[in-house]
Amino acid sequence: MSVATYTSHELRQLIKADSPHVEIGTSLNADGRYALATRESWELEILPAYKRWMIANRLWLWRKAHDCDDKADCLKVFSQRCFVEAKITGGAEGFAVWRVWYITKLGEAHAINRALTDGGNGFIYIEPQTAKVVKLTSKEEASKWLEY
Repeated sequence: MSVATYTSHELRQLIKADSPHVEIGTSLNADGRYALATRESWELEILPAYKRWMIANRLWLWRKAHDCDDKADCLKVFSQRCFVEAKITGGAEGFAVWRVWYITKLGEAHAINRALTDGGNGFIYIEPQTAKVVKLTSKEEASKWLEY
């Protein structure tokens, strides 16, 4: 399967242009090229499969030892599995999905995932505790401090 791809440098430039106030972690340099899944693929294929996998492996329920950042890591790892199974061509090494920290409406630090979708036409946020695409408020967007 062939999909649009971005180099790690191009991806970092897009993130910086979208969120200039955010520190970008070095893990976004880990792979040389990232594949872009469509929003539809995220919502109809990857996220439902991720939820089934989390439930089957008894990781779905929240607990202090497996909270928001752990679930965001699980989604990143699961997306890599989906990437490998999809047999994507074009030199990419994984999907363009990473972890984001921000302050919620309740004033608490929270980790979710962010992905760049096919064609570079937009970023989506994913709540790994619900396996749903979510929208951050402008205040939450402004409170982001780290993406990696």
